[in-house]
Amino acid sequence: MPTRTWSPAHLRDATHVVPILAQAALGERESFTITGVDHPTRDGKGVRDYLHVWDLAKAHVRAVEKFDSVLETTGETSTYINIGAGDGVTVREMIAAVERVVGRPIPTDEAPSRPGDAVGAFANADKALELLAASGHRLLRDCRDTPTLGRVAADLVPVEAATAAPESRMRPEPLPWMINAVNETDAGWFAEKPTLVGSTLVLRPFAEGDVETMARILADPEVLRLTGSVHSADESEAGTGVPDEHLREWYATRNQQPDRLDLVIVDQATEAVVGEAVINEVDTGNRSASFRILIGPAGRDRGLGTEATRLIVDHAFHTTVLNRIELCVYAFNPRARRTYEKVGFSVEGIQREALRYDGGYVDAVVMSRLRSEHLGG
Repeated sequence: MPTRTWSPAHLRDATHVVPILAQAALGERESFTITGVDHPTRDGKGVRDYLHVWDLAKAHVRAVEKFDSVLETTGETSTYINIGAGDGVTVREMIAAVERVVGRPIPTDEAPSRPGDAVGAFANADKALELLAASGHRLLRDCRDTPTLGRVAADLVPVEAATAAPESRMRPEPLPWMINAVNETDAGWFAEKPTLVGSTLVLRPFAEGDVETMARILADPEVLRLTGSVHSADESEAGTGVPDEHLREWYATRNQQPDRLDLVIVDQATEAVVGEAVINEVDTGNRSASFRILIGPAGRDRGLGTEATRLIVDHAFHTTVLNRIELCVYAFNPRARRTYEKVGFSVEGIQREALRYDGGYVDAVVMSRLRSEHLGG
């Protein structure tokens, strides 16, 4: 991405949020003032669109690539297309994202709303998603690659961190709903594999070495039972936990699949791989897909399943034109059903006696989440 020579002079006459936050991070202003704190929003702060310049550039490229098809679809000789996140970010959320990039808290104070201040102002990006498959959901941590915050972050990295290995440095945490650019290309909706960062976990593409841990997780009796992979308790105890060639090939090729999204779940507290979250069975004609998740013993009973589900589902709805995500959960797994309900999945029906287990049969509960429910409108 093109850059320019950076100097503090670039911040001197700052009028936009990010440069002003950079001034506060550098100590060049006492604090950042949040104007309006009692709006009817999720945290009381105003909601705005923050668009990464790289998303804007990609949208222009897409417009050129799809010029003829867009005009043919709309039946117009010209058309207007908004580029934006589609749902907006509050000022407080933007401050938190910048704090993660620069690695320190930014002092803030609050002031009453000004006459005429809008509660929310952000673009409707539906047309961009529909016609260009473009939107403004680039990683907020990518503001590190802009001249202003990139240089500020570098200036604020402690000496010991600057000399440490790259993977041990500060890990910026993007807001969950501002992840990656939209992926709807001829190669597949999930051709690009994101890293999604939550408060307790990270969802990332599979890496070399993950297969050893996944083999042990997949051999766990509870995982085998709850995923319907076995038909008896005796079978659930038969897993070896040692990856065979088929399993090695499977995980070695997950990042090459453009029509599905397989992400490993990493517990931030321990940095251990604890499971996987998957969007698969994509039906582009009906704009639908399936979802599944599994978590091994090291990741259970701490809310990781709820956060992982929320992150990947949010990513899928925001970065593709998917309209529906569905799943099945067996009746003997009420904990998983509660997890899905927390994220907003609704029960649609029952597949009666869908699984044979220990001489009996177990129902499967069909659940789904719709785009309109998740994004609103």
